Order: sequence, then structure tokens, then C-alpha cells
Amino acid sequence: MKKYFSLFFLLATLSLGKSNSLPLEKLLDKNGIFYVKESKSPFTGMGIDNKNREFFKNGVPNGKWLSFYPNGNIKSIENWKNGILNGKYILYNKNGYPISKTSFLNGKDNGTFQLYHSNGQLQILGFFHEGTPRGVWKYYDKNGKLTGTVDYTKSKVYFDQKN
Repeated sequence: MKKYFSLFFLLATLSLGKSNSLPLEKLLDKNGIFYVKESKSPFTGMGIDNKNREFFKNGVPNGKWLSFYPNGNIKSIENWKNGILNGKYILYNKNGYPISKTSFLNGKDNGTFQLYHSNGQLQILGFFHEGTPRGVWKYYDKNGKLTGTVDYTKSKVYFDQKN
């Protein structure tokens, strides 16, 4: 299902924005600013290839970026604002299971963080505030059993391993 949604979304986006879409191979990265090769103006539009769909505004990443595996499954969903990660960031394995889910605010982890085992079971559940771990982080085994916690309170770390 995810594969078909991805393909539909990619095709719909391509058909709506043909005039501002270019193959990524035609873009050149000059110190973090993207230009159309042999152009002096920063690129605004969508860069595409068979594995990626990336949006730029004034030469920097801006908007939702999608990457795909060769099998068509989504590899990553990234959100950018003015060249800085900002918003949800999700990585998937080639079988469509999430690897990690987090959010960014001004380029720093901010909000709920989830890391998954290869079977799709939650491995770590925690929270970031402006790039710093906060609160109680929970650790799980591949069967979903809680194996330990780490409490990030007032710059002190407390570890509790479950038996």
C-alpha cells in the first residue's frame, strides 16, 4: 500500500510542477546552495531522480523530501525549512518498517524520538528538547518487553535495568 501511495504521490507531484522540476543531476551544490549547472541563480523548484524528490527554495532545501528504495518503498521522509531540518523525519527499511521517527526544530531533535528493531517492534522511546534528551527514555527488546529505562533529569542520568 505504501508503495502505491508513494508512486501516486510522486506522479501527481511531477504532473503538477513540470515547469519547476529538474533532474537532480542538473543541479550543482556550491557550498550548500544549489544551482542549475551553468546558472548564477539559486534553484527554486523540485529536483527529481528515480530515488528522490527534493524541493528547493532560493537554492536551499525547503519542504518535504522523499527518498525511495529500488523496490519503490519509501526510504525517508524529511522536512526542511530554509536549508534546515524542521518537522517530522522518518526513516524506513527496505521492507517498509520504520527504523526511526523523530522531529526537528531548527536543525535539532525536538519532540518524541522512536527507534525500531528490524522486525518493526519499538526499541527506544524518548524525548528531545532542542537536541538534548529529556525525561524518561524506555528501552525494549525485539518482543516488545521493557528492558530498561534512563531518566534524563536535571543533567543527571539514572539507569534502571529490568530483569
